[in-house]
Amino acid sequence: MAAARTQNHVGVQLSDSTRNDDNGRKQANPGPRRAAPGPQPPPHLGRARFAAAYAFLVHGVMFGAWASRIPAVQANTGLDATHLGFALLAASGGAVLAMSFAGVLSARYGSNTVSVAMLLGYAAVVPGLALANSFVTLIVALAFVGAFQGSLDVSMNANALAVEQAGTRPIISRLHGTWSLGSFVGAAVTIAAVTVGISLLAQFCILAVWLAASAVLLSRTMLPHK
Repeated sequence: MAAARTQNHVGVQLSDSTRNDDNGRKQANPGPRRAAPGPQPPPHLGRARFAAAYAFLVHGVMFGAWASRIPAVQANTGLDATHLGFALLAASGGAVLAMSFAGVLSARYGSNTVSVAMLLGYAAVVPGLALANSFVTLIVALAFVGAFQGSLDVSMNANALAVEQAGTRPIISRLHGTWSLGSFVGAAVTIAAVTVGISLLAQFCILAVWLAASAVLLSRTMLPHK
């Protein structure tokens, strides 16, 4: 009896693992189907990651270059520490006002488009920091620089978040590390410029050309996003 039950059990297993085709021949079951692969990141995502990192690098370089040139700007304007401090507030004021609209513009026209536009505007106004020769002209220059710098901050972060969400791994923390690296590079650029005798205006004009070239590059590589 035990042997008969064993044979019946084996027979059931064999019948479960086979099936008849149209001609009566037995074929093995194909087994469970494999799960379909999950969504794959778009093929251009690597280029978009590079563009996001480059935007953060540019922003950091410009901040480092400007901050390390503040003593030269103070000498050009002849301001004391108190008036210089008040003038520097204009950059923060311009940034706060512009950042309030940068998010709206990014949602309407795309964070990539706004980033490119802010880079071009940044390039147009940054030589004004070297041309300022009084308290009033420095305030005006800093307000415009702060506005473009702050708006670029908003739009490039929005674009970076879109790139992160389109991929499979986090990148935001590394991008902020890239910004810090850029600030060191900007300070090093200023040290090199001072060492070889490049004037404040010449340095900022060179940086402006680089900003414009970066805008062209990013217009072709940033992830389109609204």
